[in-house]
Amino acid sequence: MAQRTIYGYSDLTNSTIKKKEIGIGLDFLPNSVFTSTYTTNQSTKNQLINYLLTNPGERPFSPYFGAGLKSLVFEQNVDLDSLEDSLKEGIEKAALVIDQGLALKKLEALKAASHG
Repeated sequence: MAQRTIYGYSDLTNSTIKKKEIGIGLDFLPNSVFTSTYTTNQSTKNQLINYLLTNPGERPFSPYFGAGLKSLVFEQNVDLDSLEDSLKEGIEKAALVIDQGLALKKLEALKAASHG
């Protein structure tokens, strides 16, 4: 597997390195259609958000891509442990589909503090 260069923000602000677009952002600008991402951190974050907001079956040629979180929004009894396990498994599978060179080092789910 080929190693790819990982650019940080300080690398991109240096005038000797030309900015190279490596991904597409989630936000839209008024004068253009898409914004570009220039770091692997930005690109990976956008891809993860895209996976979490996508429902399975929503993509025509990737019927199993997506976390399906929208279907759980108003569910009353959701088993958080099984949800965590399925999200971890889905993200690991999606990482292989999204980017062949992406390797997950650590994936951890954090529970929010309960209010009440």
